[in-house]
Amino acid sequence: MNPPPTRSLRVLKLGGSLFDLPSLSERISAWMASQPRACHLLVPGGGALADVIRSWDQTHTFDQRLAHQLAWQTMTLSSQFIRDCCPGSTLLSAEFFKDADHPLQEIVNFSPDSLSIIDTYSFYQAEGGTGPFSSLPNSWEVTSDSIAAILAQELHAEELVLFKSSLPVSGTTPTDWATAEIVDTYLPRIAPHLPKIRLVNLRDLHFEERTWLNESILKSKK
Repeated sequence: MNPPPTRSLRVLKLGGSLFDLPSLSERISAWMASQPRACHLLVPGGGALADVIRSWDQTHTFDQRLAHQLAWQTMTLSSQFIRDCCPGSTLLSAEFFKDADHPLQEIVNFSPDSLSIIDTYSFYQAEGGTGPFSSLPNSWEVTSDSIAAILAQELHAEELVLFKSSLPVSGTTPTDWATAEIVDTYLPRIAPHLPKIRLVNLRDLHFEERTWLNESILKSKK
């Protein structure tokens, strides 16, 4: 695992339900401008493309590793789409760091203070089955929520921010969010390793949010 970064790092996950938002780029930019300065790494979900894989799996009962990888590959397409939607952003894949021994570890050193779109599937492939992404189970329990969470854990991000179209009630936990199907069911297992998770309604004019703080980690940092 990497040592903590020397600058503020925020991992963002963009839910596929937001891909049809006409002002998507403007909403992301406006939210970022409203936050303390940080290096922003954005992980796009698979959206409707991943739903197609899920539907095929329900019909044909794929090998679970195959289903997991096919769904994850849709996030590569989403990454390219979001890069095109967000002027000034940078698309980062493992190919960009092909000469590095540990490509994932190079993200923080390279990423500008503007928005970086992360092609997580390329980094998963580059791991060769031995890295943090490879620790995730081949299961529909895992979606882009948990993939972004693993990235945040590995890079010691100050927080994980999940952009959503709706929010749970106040005062709830990641386990409650999973029960309400706001996040995937694997995320609560990663949450104890993260200092802070925020859910942000990107469709809301004022960016309504819910925040969960991991007090044990935050206290240890004081």
